[in-house]
Amino acid sequence: MSTDTLPRFFADAVGQAPLDPVAREVYLSALDDGWADPQRLHGEGRRARALLEGAREDIASALGARPAHTHFSPSPAVATERLVMGIAAARTGRKRVVASAVEAATLTALAHHVAPDALEEVGVDETGLIDVDALSHLLHAPDVAFCAVQHANREVGTIQPLDAAYAAATVSKVPLIVDATASIGSLAPPKSWDALVADPASWGGLGGFGVLAMRPGLRWVARWPGGEPWAAGTVPLPNVLAAAAALRRSEAVRPASTMKLREATERLRAGIRGIPRSIVLGHPTQRLPHLTAATFVYADAHAVAQRLDEEGFAVGVGCSCGSDGARVCPTLAAIGAMQHGTLRFGLHRGLSAADIDRLVDALSRAVEAVRADWGAPA
Repeated sequence: MSTDTLPRFFADAVGQAPLDPVAREVYLSALDDGWADPQRLHGEGRRARALLEGAREDIASALGARPAHTHFSPSPAVATERLVMGIAAARTGRKRVVASAVEAATLTALAHHVAPDALEEVGVDETGLIDVDALSHLLHAPDVAFCAVQHANREVGTIQPLDAAYAAATVSKVPLIVDATASIGSLAPPKSWDALVADPASWGGLGGFGVLAMRPGLRWVARWPGGEPWAAGTVPLPNVLAAAAALRRSEAVRPASTMKLREATERLRAGIRGIPRSIVLGHPTQRLPHLTAATFVYADAHAVAQRLDEEGFAVGVGCSCGSDGARVCPTLAAIGAMQHGTLRFGLHRGLSAADIDRLVDALSRAVEAVRADWGAPA
């Protein structure tokens, strides 16, 4: 069968899952029912406000948070910025920040900003797991403002031991910030955190805003004058309503979909191992159910990805927290993996075993062709 007659295969569902059909229906409905500014006092505004608060309750409930302490911002990056700056301002006299070496670039940049000479990075092993003992040791310092450990890594899929990290942070009375932008919708929301940032795009909702949940006892103060502390103006209400609907559905089907995704991922990983000089990255068991990262020696990742795209397969290359550029990926550097030969595959619900086999076949041919173009061994 010609590749022109086959549907496109989207395999880059990492922090950007395909839009859930339920979310699409809710979004279109909300364009008629929830278009008004929820800050207005007229009837349309009050209706919009009621819809917004209902969506907030749904999202907070799914995350294990309180609605009053669940906030929406223009993006996950803005949520992270206001969270970090607010905690740093509240914990006066504490100028040190502890973070894992595989945090997203946004958080790392903010940590450098608030602690330019006192950012302590916790190393990881070759699978991407943090060293909890090293984390605990660094947290003993009396001037730590906060600690940041992600729920799961969006580059290689490794799930971090948050319970152990939270226990160490609690003993030292240091708040723990958790980046869950790659995991909500694929894993059960974590329980061990003082502040959590999530991205609706990761669970099949529309992007365009970020979600931040905080525990009631977390000390935080605004670092900017006046106005709404989490969003300049309002967030797009139809997007919020669509995200809440998508999260409800995602949590309802997650046990079954997780099992199916793990089976598909194991099939993909086995197929990749059959390609000569390939290395599957990340933890073998403590990982996201839908994500696989692999390095192909002597094969440039961008060239392989381009060949796959021409055959109808969309895969990830480069840092997933940014564009598919050529910049160095901190996670790959931290685990000692190659930069130029690494591809990322993010699967989603609805894929069959035949789909995976088709992807593996195309990947094997693409890697072989790129190696041949470069005069490298097949």
